[in-house]
Amino acid sequence: STFGTGTGAVSLNGATSVTGTNTLTVGTGATTLGGTLAVTGASTLTGLLTTNGGITNTGSYSQTGT
Repeated sequence: STFGTGTGAVSLNGATSVTGTNTLTVGTGATTLGGTLAVTGASTLTGLLTTNGGITNTGSYSQTGT
């Protein structure tokens, strides 16, 4: 089934999961995550990446371009 809110806000006040092969898509608006973001598997970041506090590499590193 599909859950739609139109233009209203949604608050999820408990553990929330996107399971299986389903995806979570965020539009062009800003997205803020509080706390730690853990990612399992490959990650692709397209566009400018800004960090505050540095980046720690604990494995291999690959860079394409300048």
